Amino acid sequence: MLPAEFPSLLPGYLYRPDGDHSRQRRLPQGVVLHCGSYQPDLADASLGMDISYNFAWDVPDDKGPGQYTQLVPMDRRAWHASSAGNHWLGIAMSGPETQDPRDPWELQCLARLLRDIHSATGGYVKYWCRHSDICATKRDPGPGLKSDWVRSETGLIWRRAS
Repeated sequence: MLPAEFPSLLPGYLYRPDGDHSRQRRLPQGVVLHCGSYQPDLADASLGMDISYNFAWDVPDDKGPGQYTQLVPMDRRAWHASSAGNHWLGIAMSGPETQDPRDPWELQCLARLLRDIHSATGGYVKYWCRHSDICATKRDPGPGLKSDWVRSETGLIWRRAS
């Protein structure tokens, strides 16, 4: 059962709703990190539905510094990773999928987002993995995103989504 205090929206982040997600409430265990530019209503014929993420890297039209924007409530399943992602939040980083090294500003923002998610959920969200960790045909977010960096910056533990 989902705790009453579990937040749908993460305080301090812009919320731009994407309607493509499961309406069923669930308690996420971790986050799956993806790469590639987020485009609303990007159809994925292999899933038979649109792709969506709970959070995505967003660069303003004026090309100022980017930020992470929330697109799907944290207590809802975004459509980002087969059944392995049922209880995991999806986060879309910038692309291309194997960009290395990453922009230091984006990495700082990612670390802050992961810490904020962990804190706001009372520690319920405590794991992370790469999209490539759960899908053999994917290569994102690339080899430059190291487990030791994520653990030291965020406290999240690497674990394969299942």
